[in-house]
Amino acid sequence: MRAPTQHHHGTPLRGTPLRGAAAVALALATAAALTLGGSASADDPSNAQLLIDSGFAGPLGLNWQCTNVARDGAGITGHPVGDDYARCSQTVAVLEHTTYKLEASISGPYVFLGAVGGDTPDTYTWANYPSSGRLSTTVTTGPTTTRLTVYVHGWYGQEAYHASSVTLTGPRAPVPCGSFTMPPPPSPSRPATTPPPPSPSSAAAAANAVTPTASCLTPYPLERAD
Repeated sequence: MRAPTQHHHGTPLRGTPLRGAAAVALALATAAALTLGGSASADDPSNAQLLIDSGFAGPLGLNWQCTNVARDGAGITGHPVGDDYARCSQTVAVLEHTTYKLEASISGPYVFLGAVGGDTPDTYTWANYPSSGRLSTTVTTGPTTTRLTVYVHGWYGQEAYHASSVTLTGPRAPVPCGSFTMPPPPSPSRPATTPPPPSPSSAAAAANAVTPTASCLTPYPLERAD
């Protein structure tokens, strides 16, 4: 482990303390700078957390596909058996040629965290933590990759492991909005009567219509990874 880097501080600058309006202005400017320099918003599509149920709060099999894994109230516990590594995975939409950050809180022997998909090579990191620690790596998608499968698993012949707070952070892939056609304006001569019920064909078209939204960057469900 690298020794912590020592920071050498120079001699503080001496000067006349700010008073009155000048001090207030400096304080306001500093607060504004700290606000602008903070972490990205959770709604920022350029720096979004893409995984659904990253803390494994919901039923396994809904968003995560797992084998020999059980929820434990604060994440999951995997029990490798034979050739089964006790794996959980989730597939998400991503952008081509883009770097994403993959992280998870884990504990246990030989826990692996990685992602793979399309022409993106299997990228992973692993650790052997007797106590809780944070695994982190980056994944750069290939030129044609539009989906990544994120996974966490243990290793055969090893004891149980624990994982929680699995996140994949980076630009969100846009979702096709579909087509939307505005209905024609009513005719001025049309009487103000109750319209007739829609025909079966028009009712089916209305059911399949896509409502326009302010953004088409909402996550959409993908087929589940085995």
